[in-house]
Amino acid sequence: MSQLHHLYERAPSEITARPVILILDDSDHLLRHETLIPQIVNLALESTLPSIQAICWVGGPAFADWVAAHPGTFKRALRLYPLSVIPIREARKIIREQLGPEKPVEEIDRIWNETGGHPLLMERAFNRQETPSTKSLRDQLRQTLRPEDEAILDQLDPVGRWTILDALKDKKGEKIQKPALDRLCMLGLTVRTLIDGVAAIRITSPLFAEVTKK
Repeated sequence: MSQLHHLYERAPSEITARPVILILDDSDHLLRHETLIPQIVNLALESTLPSIQAICWVGGPAFADWVAAHPGTFKRALRLYPLSVIPIREARKIIREQLGPEKPVEEIDRIWNETGGHPLLMERAFNRQETPSTKSLRDQLRQTLRPEDEAILDQLDPVGRWTILDALKDKKGEKIQKPALDRLCMLGLTVRTLIDGVAAIRITSPLFAEVTKK
């Protein structure tokens, strides 16, 4: 929040002369200032950075639900920026910093395997007092799942291989809509990419393949 005052500052001409994409990171925490955020961003759009072409956000389903409940709050529509996994070298560095230098490599690898290197899952793993565990993450994720989420997850490869998006169907046999796919990304359960220009999806970690099982 302390960094948002920079939006009031006059941007250099080399920035205002070209299209700008504004990214709201860790958006769930912005909900504590839900009335202030639109005011600051809209002011930037009107005067400080009129060259903003799009506003993207990174976060979980709580912010998505807020955006859906407040259409027209921002002068430009907000778009979800789906998170991908952190490369293993960088993720190991983050995990070591969280666990402490005395932890063995095996413990670091365990956390990597259990979170798949997904930023949201890593944050959940380290925002608890107890030692991170697969079971606690599974239980937490299971409580957030909707029937339509489970229907998608059940179609994905349990080992974590990529599945072509067009191969997924809803209960009516129709194509899965983007909001449903976005929600799984927000939860940290799936990752999406393009393979030779074809959209594909996979579960974040094979250890979460049974998250829908009771």
